Amino acid sequence: MNRKLETDVSVEAASNGPHAGTGDGSKVAVPATRPSWLPRALEQLRAMHNVPENWDGYHGDAPRAESIEAATNFLFLVISGVSLPPPFISPTRIGGILIEWEQDCHELEVEIDSPDVASYVYLNTRTAEEASGEFSPVQGPPEPFLTLATRLQTV
Repeated sequence: MNRKLETDVSVEAASNGPHAGTGDGSKVAVPATRPSWLPRALEQLRAMHNVPENWDGYHGDAPRAESIEAATNFLFLVISGVSLPPPFISPTRIGGILIEWEQDCHELEVEIDSPDVASYVYLNTRTAEEASGEFSPVQGPPEPFLTLATRLQTV
């Protein structure tokens, strides 16, 4: 599983209002109780706009704006239903966004390639149980993903 890309780009922190802007003019409802890691995750997603072409030295595509916005919207949708640990966020080589959570033996990754195409992979490192699926980020996280995400819930 991948680790987050650390950036030195400073961007504004998350809005304190009841809705967060996604950059495309739309608004996503923010849960009343937001995880403490949310401002940093949003900062990392915004910083993806500054990741250049060939960011990895192997001709990796720069993250596409629509993938960043889809990842931001997806993150808000996920935290509205499940309390998760801080995610690792990084660009993918094809211009998408990878969001990864780890908790004990549970690993859950979501790769968002566009507003319409995303996939997830789950691994239990203790039992070797695996699960995966595809979905449309604009429709929100599918039920199988949410079921797996509850295994990583924090108290």
